[in-house]
Amino acid sequence: MNIRFLETFFLLSQNHSFRKVAEIQGTTQPAISARVRSLEEELGVRLYHRDQRNFVLTPEGREVLKTAASILRDYASLRATFQNADDIRGTVRLGVVDAIARTWLPDLIRRLREDYPDLIVEMAVDSTETLRQQVRDGRLSLGVGIQPLDEMDTVNKALCQYDMAWVTSPDLLAGRKSISSQDLADLPLIEYAPGSPPGQLQSAYFVEAAATPHHINVSNSMSTMIQLAVAGLGVAAVPPAAIDRHLLDGLLVEMPVVRPFDPITFYLFYKEIPDSQIVRAVAAQTIASADAFALKHARARLVSDREQLAS
Repeated sequence: MNIRFLETFFLLSQNHSFRKVAEIQGTTQPAISARVRSLEEELGVRLYHRDQRNFVLTPEGREVLKTAASILRDYASLRATFQNADDIRGTVRLGVVDAIARTWLPDLIRRLREDYPDLIVEMAVDSTETLRQQVRDGRLSLGVGIQPLDEMDTVNKALCQYDMAWVTSPDLLAGRKSISSQDLADLPLIEYAPGSPPGQLQSAYFVEAAATPHHINVSNSMSTMIQLAVAGLGVAAVPPAAIDRHLLDGLLVEMPVVRPFDPITFYLFYKEIPDSQIVRAVAAQTIASADAFALKHARARLVSDREQLAS
């Protein structure tokens, strides 16, 4: 059985387009069709419905896909056994949320530069939902956000956990010694976008406390929220690990709230694709950087269960 034909079939199952797979594999659409026909003839089953406009698997095709994915993973692991750092070259597209960009992203880029000098890293900083979508459709190779990407053939790993705190300008705190949830809700709040993963957590905080916020500004950027809080324009929920300098210099202070904000867990997610040694190498360094930061920072911690999450 030709491994290349299995790769073609797997990529078709992920991209649902003969044209796109032909571009990925550097060949023509007729050649892609011929590979799938050869695989069907060898296995004696029809893998996809010919009468569908898109690439839709038959029941037999779905069964073959499960085995093909396992074979391709084993093949990639075998190749990786004999691979060295000089073989890791090309371009990888990595996306992270703001909290990671403000903490251990520089360490990760430093590690990648030292270990894989021929690797080009294209970086994006965006919201969790945007990163999930871009990994889903192939615009990003890997993402780090506060929710996993629960889809077939996706790897999800819990990386680390950050404490959260309500922070504001010392002027706005004005000597308050203890702040109830309703007291907090009565202050001007700088919230995450409604419906976003952090926005949902923030909304749940007040719902569970039976408190109703009255003065709200919304931003999809943690960095913007921090700047507004420094300017004394409101209270924001952010990880103290991401604002070390602001806290040290007294630009921001933690609010003495009665009810703390629950810690947030960050996840690494990427599509498990054939011949993805580059992605696996970057994933390993991502985990190493997250671990190193969590071990040295008092407001971050390792995730006790580092097993791969269901996907």
